Amino acid sequence: PVTEVRSNHKFDQHKLCQYLTHHGVSGFDSPEGVAVKQFSHGQSNPSFMISSADGKQYTVRKQPPGKLLAGAHAVDREYTVMTALNSTNVPVPRTQLYCDDASVLGSPFFVYGKYVT
Repeated sequence: PVTEVRSNHKFDQHKLCQYLTHHGVSGFDSPEGVAVKQFSHGQSNPSFMISSADGKQYTVRKQPPGKLLAGAHAVDREYTVMTALNSTNVPVPRTQLYCDDASVLGSPFFVYGKYVT
């Protein structure tokens, strides 16, 4: 289930749309019509459903805000493993991109789409 984005996890939707468009993820040319909801589960790394104006849906997983223990909340590792599994028979979501620039959403994040079958 998805809910409104909780206050401690809000981010600049316009910056996200600019970043996605710049990196070739279509449907986010403008923040108009883009919807962002937070999944009610996956709280170790907050997860968000983003829907473009043309109906495409992706998931964004990011590190939580604040100081983290070394090696904890390693979204880069999660992205690397999921990307490697995309070329196997293991059913994992198709990864789109990884961003280590905290100025975009406040912490590193990655984006994935539909499951590979």
